[in-house]
Amino acid sequence: MKTNIRPVQFFVIICAVLFAPVTSVRAQSASVSDMIAQVNAVRTSTYGLSPLETDSALMSSAQAHAEYMASTGSCSHTGAGGTNAKQRMVNAGYGGGATVWGTENIYCGGRSVSEVVTWWQGDYWHLLPYKEAAYRSIGGGIATGADGQLYFVIDVAYTSGSAGSGSTSGGGSTAGTTGSSGSTSSTAAAAQRVVPIVTATLQPDGSLIHEVKQGQTYWGIGTAYGITAAEIKQLNGIPSNSTVLSIGQKLMIHGPYTATPVLSETPTSEPATETPTITQTPTITNTPTSTGTPTPRPLFEGAAGMQNLDRRGLGIGLVVVCVLGLGLMIVGGMRKKKKDEPEDYDPLNPPIDSL
Repeated sequence: MKTNIRPVQFFVIICAVLFAPVTSVRAQSASVSDMIAQVNAVRTSTYGLSPLETDSALMSSAQAHAEYMASTGSCSHTGAGGTNAKQRMVNAGYGGGATVWGTENIYCGGRSVSEVVTWWQGDYWHLLPYKEAAYRSIGGGIATGADGQLYFVIDVAYTSGSAGSGSTSGGGSTAGTTGSSGSTSSTAAAAQRVVPIVTATLQPDGSLIHEVKQGQTYWGIGTAYGITAAEIKQLNGIPSNSTVLSIGQKLMIHGPYTATPVLSETPTSEPATETPTITQTPTITNTPTSTGTPTPRPLFEGAAGMQNLDRRGLGIGLVVVCVLGLGLMIVGGMRKKKKDEPEDYDPLNPPIDSL
């Protein structure tokens, strides 16, 4: 049984390894095809032009540049070896030696294909693949960086003698435009067409106004000031579906500062409060009526004079009188006893009549 399981497991692992990359490539190819289809849909429905034809050489140059940006983490029209968009198209074999005119759009970020295709319609130079009748061929590429960021590229071109009818390019369009990386051209001529965004200076009232220069977009201006394209449109009363800016157009980034009112305490007059009048109710108090108390009269009128005597001296006098009286009584008693006893009385031999 072991010999049967091991070959099966080995076969499953081999299939998983072999078919996993194929699945990834197909999903990416489907996204590239969808991107090209959406560009052609805008080109035909909005501008009434014939759709661009997918070219294998342009597919190769666009995919190679997308993978180069993903591997280096850069977002620029300058590719491997310092090449520009037109050189990459020619090196990939486009034109077969004929004179080539081309343009390139790139976008670096994690947005979906539909969002990228819509964003490319935000300014004149990114609109060239959509509205220029001279362009005949298109190729696209999408790659994912190590950090998961997506890199989108479309290469659009035509050769001498193959320009579409109604061309307004004059046979000389070599513009290269960028997405989120800013304005970096694939040629020196294109570099002069896109003016770098320089943030404006605050007005005296605190407002911030940006003047649109050539090649600038809502997205690029918003990135420079730290706001979104939708916020710029809303602040300036521009329709949300507007994608075109005019050179010299004034865009308000934020309005004047509004002074913050300082709250001050305002004394509030309190309503007059009636002070209650206290009415005193008379309290009837019984006032005692003095009743004359008869003063006791002394037993004899002479006693009234004794009230003025010195009571201490009076007390001493009384004590002295009492002592004298007591002494007199004692002395009188002794004399009387002595008189009653006979002179010849002998206690040991009393008289007969005393027995």
